[in-house]
Amino acid sequence: MNPIILIPAYNPDETLLSAIEGMRKAGFERFVLIDDGSRPDCRSVFEAALAQGGCELVRHAINLGKGRALKTGFNYILDRYPEAPGAISVDADGQHPPQAVRSVAQAMERHPGALVLGVRQFFKGKNVPIPNLMGNTITRAVFWLLTGLSFGDTQCGLRGYPRDVMKAFLPVQGDRFEYENVMLLHVRIERIDVAEVPMEAVYIGENTSSNFNRVADSIRIYSHLIGYAAVPLTMALVSLLLFREIRTPAPGWWPETEVLWAAAACALSTLAGWAIMLMWLPGAKFRTGLGTGIASAAVHGALFALLHALAGWGSTGSWWLAGLPAAMLSYRLWLYIRHGKKPHRYTQG
Repeated sequence: MNPIILIPAYNPDETLLSAIEGMRKAGFERFVLIDDGSRPDCRSVFEAALAQGGCELVRHAINLGKGRALKTGFNYILDRYPEAPGAISVDADGQHPPQAVRSVAQAMERHPGALVLGVRQFFKGKNVPIPNLMGNTITRAVFWLLTGLSFGDTQCGLRGYPRDVMKAFLPVQGDRFEYENVMLLHVRIERIDVAEVPMEAVYIGENTSSNFNRVADSIRIYSHLIGYAAVPLTMALVSLLLFREIRTPAPGWWPETEVLWAAAACALSTLAGWAIMLMWLPGAKFRTGLGTGIASAAVHGALFALLHALAGWGSTGSWWLAGLPAAMLSYRLWLYIRHGKKPHRYTQG
């Protein structure tokens, strides 16, 4: 059985009908349309889709956002189609070719239980808007820094969702365009494998992505990204403030002990930061985290002493230079201790 095609739509035009017809020719039979509070004059488009057969419509009385529309669709499909293997989300603007949708369905068969992402080949596409390319590239880099996971495309709306993945993503925060990004943060939290399918980057005209507000939606996306790393960022701030308070020994100490004192202060401040992160770890993870925190503090202190004593850097400069590799190490270890191993990532093509 093919997955259900889930199409969230806001003020669609006849392109929606062409997209459904193309997917029907590709072998898909069932479509769930979510009318996310579209204008009254768009009702004829939805009625024409229903007349084609195989389509079901769920309406929002007002516009609630793409994220809420996806959640409505997930819940509807899980409840109404218990036999369906999952759903494939497709945008209503014709940017997802039927052959790419078919490739996502095939990937869902090859990798049961994995979230399947359509990955647009930006550098092979034509008429790709520069802001879209830059935004996607920057967001991919931020995701790698924050999650340790590398995604080929963080913003493509063509995705395959097995049933268990839909259930895992239903409680995830986000009602608008940020939802598709926030769910990727939960890939590691929920240990969901990811499969990626390359597809053509299609942009038709200037207004195909006009529902995306570059300022408001970008703020929503990055606020969630920063929130994901809030605990480690707090750890770093506490470490810095503590180090600045204790880095200088009391008057009367021998000069040669100042470097050792500052190095010890550096290590102690790092350990204090780890203590904050450990508050979120239960039981065995706490014990593992404590040992890891001590090791990270020792690495930071040793690097600090090396830079401060041998390279002649000042204490604050040495703290920052030593802190960058130490912070990267600490954060990667923190992700491993808190969320376990990275899920598998399968790529095609």
